[in-house]
Amino acid sequence: MTTTCPKCRHVREAHATVPSWQCPKCGVAYAKAADAVAPAPNATSWTPSARSRSADGAPWGKMLLGAVVLGAALTAFQRLPAMASGPDVAKLASATGPGDVVMFTTSTCPYCKQAASWMNQYGFAFTECNTETHAACAQTFQSYGGNGVPYLVVKGHHMKNGFNSDEFLEALTP
Repeated sequence: MTTTCPKCRHVREAHATVPSWQCPKCGVAYAKAADAVAPAPNATSWTPSARSRSADGAPWGKMLLGAVVLGAALTAFQRLPAMASGPDVAKLASATGPGDVVMFTTSTCPYCKQAASWMNQYGFAFTECNTETHAACAQTFQSYGGNGVPYLVVKGHHMKNGFNSDEFLEALTP
């Protein structure tokens, strides 16, 4: 089954190295993006009509769509070598020491659980700091100006917008 990102419309490929709940192109969690772009309850949907063709009958909309898809495919193909492979991720994970990664969480955050699962899957050492159960964690989180979890500090790099595996790996890369 293919997954299309509701934010950037990227079609997830089978060999993507990011978690299954995250878009490999824009890094957003599919569930968050779907909530943000959900149509209003009384919104009317646009349906194509005969006017979508030009006077000469050429389907310009389909041609434009084809060009966009081709451009997206070329962009994805060019990005493939830049993506971290399995051995690269394992090498980074083995070089990660205690204290290199701190993740601020809450007890009820599903995205925190997904981020922790991804880091555990690849063997990254990290410290989980629950802001609901530990006052010191809450105080540190507030001093960083955090306003949402998961909030990660990766070797001094603050990931304020949640977990993004590409940003995470980039922050660990020497």
